[in-house]
Parts: sequence; C-alpha cells; structure tokens
Amino acid sequence: MQNKRPKIAISIGDINGIGVEIALQSHKAICKLCQPYYFIHKSLLNQALKRLKLKKPKHFHCVEFSNAEKMELLKDKNKDSSHFKANLGCKFDEKFAIKAGQIDAKSGAYSFASFKFACEFVKMGFAKALITLPIHKKAWSEADIAYKGHTQALSEFFKRQAIMMLGCKKLFVGLFTEHIPLSKVSAKIQVPALCEFFIAFYAQTHFKNIGVLAFNPHASDFGTIGGEEESRIIRALRISNLYLSFVNSTPQKQKSVLKTCNLDSKEALLAHLIENERLASDFKNKMSATSPKNANSVRKFKEKSQTSEFLNQNLAQKLEKELKIQHFYQPNPLVADSAFTKNALKHCNRLVSMSHDLALTPLKALYFDKSINVSLNLPIIRTSVDHGTAFDKAYTKAKISTKSYKEAVKTALHLAKQRRARLK
Repeated sequence: MQNKRPKIAISIGDINGIGVEIALQSHKAICKLCQPYYFIHKSLLNQALKRLKLKKPKHFHCVEFSNAEKMELLKDKNKDSSHFKANLGCKFDEKFAIKAGQIDAKSGAYSFASFKFACEFVKMGFAKALITLPIHKKAWSEADIAYKGHTQALSEFFKRQAIMMLGCKKLFVGLFTEHIPLSKVSAKIQVPALCEFFIAFYAQTHFKNIGVLAFNPHASDFGTIGGEEESRIIRALRISNLYLSFVNSTPQKQKSVLKTCNLDSKEALLAHLIENERLASDFKNKMSATSPKNANSVRKFKEKSQTSEFLNQNLAQKLEKELKIQHFYQPNPLVADSAFTKNALKHCNRLVSMSHDLALTPLKALYFDKSINVSLNLPIIRTSVDHGTAFDKAYTKAKISTKSYKEAVKTALHLAKQRRARLK
C-alpha cells in the first residue's frame, strides 16, 4: 500500500553533535506523521550507529547527495535509500571519521552540504518542508562557509530576507536582528527597515495583537534612558498599522483611499507614508534643536517643509479618516523586563524583539524543550530545533530531549497544510 503521508527533508546537522541521535530516537514517532528523508550518507550513518550501539530503524530513508551537472533523484533498489544529484558546488567529504563532541572543519562542511542539498530537494518539490538539525557555527567557519547560520544562508539562497521566529504555541518571538553584535543593533533600528519587517512578519503569521519589545530599559522612560530607538519604533508601528489597515480593507475602500491621496499603488502609499513621517520627524528635530536667535532659519526651514508634497498631503491623517484603523501591532513598545511575566503573556504572547538575546533568554528559560525555530518570508517551509549541537552530550548515552525536534516536524507539517489551503 502506497504511503500517502507527506515527505519531509531533514538535514542531519553536525554529525559530531546530537543531531543524528535525535533523528534515530524520534524516527518511529515521526514516521506516524510523515515520510522523513534524511540527508546523510550510509557510511556516516553506519559510523554513528556503531558509536551509539544502535541498529538502523525500519524505513530510515537515507538520501545520499553529490555534485553533478545534471540534477536528478535516483532511487536505489533498497527502498530506504536514494541518491540526489545537483549542481550546487558544495565541497564536502562523506568518508571522514566522526569526532564526537569536537569542532571539525570536515563535519562543518558536511553539515552545510546536507542542509544545502536538502533545501534544494524541497525547492524542487520532492518534499513539502525542510527540517534542520543543529549545526555548529564555528565548524562552518572552520570549513570556510560564508554564512553565520541557516537563516543568513536561506536569505542568500532565495534572494529575499528570511525572518527568524522562535517559540512554541504559548509564545512566539520574531527577531528584527539576529546574529549580530549588540553594539550594531541600534544603527539597524530605522523606520523604513522596521516597516518592511513589521509588514512582512504580519503577512507571514497573521498573528493578532503583536507586541514589540522596547530596545532600551523601561522603554527609555520617556526619553530619560536613550529613547531614539523607541521613537523610531513608535513611528514605524504607526505607519505599519496604517498600511496594514489599508491592505486588509475592501478593494473599493483601497481604491477610494488611493484616489484621495492621489496615488496609484499600495507600494507608492507605503513609500509616501515613510517619507512623510521622515519629513515630519526632521522638522520636529530641527525645531527643538534651533535656538530662538535663529528664528529666521527656522522660518525658512518651516516654509520649505510645509510646501513639501508629502506634508501638504497629511497622508497619515487622511488614512485615519478614511479607514477604520486596526492595531495589528500594539502602538507602543513593551517594557521588555516585564513582557514575559505570566500576566503579561496572557494578554500578549506574540512578540517582536529588536535583538537576539533580549527575547530568547526568557523564551528559553520558559520553554527550552518545546521551543523551535521557524524561517518566514521564504518560498519553502523550514523549521528547526531551537538548541545547539550539545557536544558535551554527543555519543555519551546522556539523556537527550527530542521535544523540540518533534515540535519542529509538527509545525512544518501544519504550515505545509496551511499553504496548500491558501493555494486552493
């Protein structure tokens, strides 16, 4: 009888870590949900099995991969094995020795190749989703891999900005910035980039009542603790709520709004909203920074600004009058140090964070075992475990939780089902 369960591709992660053990332990349970295709060569799998003193589970389908000019999927006589050829140019060795718990260039190169071939496999339609097991960023670096992680690589593969979201049903957090030093985050917090992110994040998730965490302590305490970043966030939230209210209104209403604003497209509307907000902010800053002695320069700047096409249109005010404004996002940043309390999460458990650790530290403290990683804004579905390679536990018979991996598979299948429904 033909197996009708959906196929998923699983990149094996760093073979020196716990990825392959998680896959082996969870295989029976995963097979009840889907048909997993593991991107690992049989020689490496046999090495891992020997180290773990395990037998290969039934229906553990290995996909061996290699570089070739002609792209094709070859099925072996063995039903639990196939060979995927693609012209991806990844340099790797499938015959190296596993070094349990060690950072190694060969294992880094192999984990990247497994990921890239699995990604291409899904892209070509051989599987419905991609699940990635943990890689070690240092091992990628040792192997001269140009990317700092899966998300950055996916953005490059598909030439669009992938959005990293982590969490579980009880709490999801989208990251505006990811693996960059904290010292560089502030400069990234700019109104156009924030608007682009907020709009894309909502379009991918359709979450309700999304909260955005402030960047500074106490949300800057009305500007007493920094506050430039909070000011930009507030402006971006206003624009995003206006724009999302527009795109979620009826076609008739959209046409009326564009006519009122003398614009011809939603893209032009967004660009004008951002520019209008920038001019208004520049004018406000100029006015507050100029002394009374320079009244003449203030007057000239005011006249110049007020005659601007954008400020004369008063675009935001026009939209607010024409549309029933919805708060897809809460209008003001949330104080980050209290946003993760039980009471706060009852009211808002879908969040956006400006930086990586600001949100992930409390997230992992609360839901480490259940938390997963989801890549949004891509043409394929990709989920991942939300933990590392755990080199200290690899091949030691230590107790390893498989909850995150199982949640990643379940979420990927759910997202695939949702995508199919939208396409009908």
